[in-house]
Amino acid sequence: MKLISDLIKIQSFSGNEEKIAEYIKNYLIKMGYSPVIYQGNVFLLIKGFDNKKGLILNAHMDTVQPGNDSLWNYPAYGNKAGIIKKGRVYGLGASDEKASIASTLLLAKELKNNKPKIDTWLTFVIKEEIDGSGSQSFINWFKNNGYIKKYKQLAAIICEPTNLSSIKIGHRGNIFIKITAIGDSGHGSQPEKIKTNAISEIIKVIYELENLAKIWEHNYTHPILGKPTIAITTIHGGSPLSPNQFAGSCSITVDIRTTPKLHHIAISSVKKTLIKFKVKINILYEPGLYGYTDFKNVFVKKVQQITKLTTKISNSSNDLCFFTNEQIPAVIFGPGNEEAIHQPNEYCEIKNIKKAVKVYQKIINPL
Repeated sequence: MKLISDLIKIQSFSGNEEKIAEYIKNYLIKMGYSPVIYQGNVFLLIKGFDNKKGLILNAHMDTVQPGNDSLWNYPAYGNKAGIIKKGRVYGLGASDEKASIASTLLLAKELKNNKPKIDTWLTFVIKEEIDGSGSQSFINWFKNNGYIKKYKQLAAIICEPTNLSSIKIGHRGNIFIKITAIGDSGHGSQPEKIKTNAISEIIKVIYELENLAKIWEHNYTHPILGKPTIAITTIHGGSPLSPNQFAGSCSITVDIRTTPKLHHIAISSVKKTLIKFKVKINILYEPGLYGYTDFKNVFVKKVQQITKLTTKISNSSNDLCFFTNEQIPAVIFGPGNEEAIHQPNEYCEIKNIKKAVKVYQKIINPL
């Protein structure tokens, strides 16, 4: 399938989505559409017979970095990327989330000659892998132009990878922070002169955070979204080129996953726990909200009826929260392969890209 291969060829790391946005815009224009370009995003309204009902399909254009190039058996991006073998297409973003972009563009082609029963919005957004600001800017634009008030019925599909084998209806919030301890620098041969060892301080901080995670689990576990978590993801202090020198500072990055009652007090809880340590706490990105659509919601039931699938919760955060925060019921359902994302030799099953188009059409038309 040339379309998915072409999309994979385009390098679109978070914050550098201009080329793929241009490709999508031109692809839609060639079909006779008039997409909206707004703050780096691409939006398209395909008008339906009933303009009081609407469905939004949301796919992000950005990818993570490829990591260690030597671990890739196939090119991650560039002119030689997008190789198809035995029904799979390989390359960075194949599943997360260029398969969804391909499906929604093919859907646009189908709907060009087969007007949908309801208004259908295709949204291609930036920076999902960082902070979700692309979807947030779409929501702001959508509200400011009066569309939320216009629709009597409105729902969304977040086209994140689910292998088309499950419907996900929620995720926890996320907060990424950096904690830095400042210590005394000095020669490794004279530890008696070091009053504060930055590395030792960070180790104590880690123990405190592990204990805090247990407290959170006891007090803030959600019956649907599950338990909150605290993960120490990186640690840095000193230089291996100077093994005889005490590090003047040591820092860790922390991945916090939150539940509804915890989300807005998580940072203050961390600060209170670590108040006895001389550490600096920095929030790395705008915290991501939790998202949740009730499994009894009419839209969820409709998608279940069409797909014959069960509902689940997503372990990772995504852009669903921006829609549910505006009381727009949303589900996570896309053609990408979950097990292949964010790792070398990412791939997607070609058959899922084609299947997604048919399923999306069925979801649009019965509403």
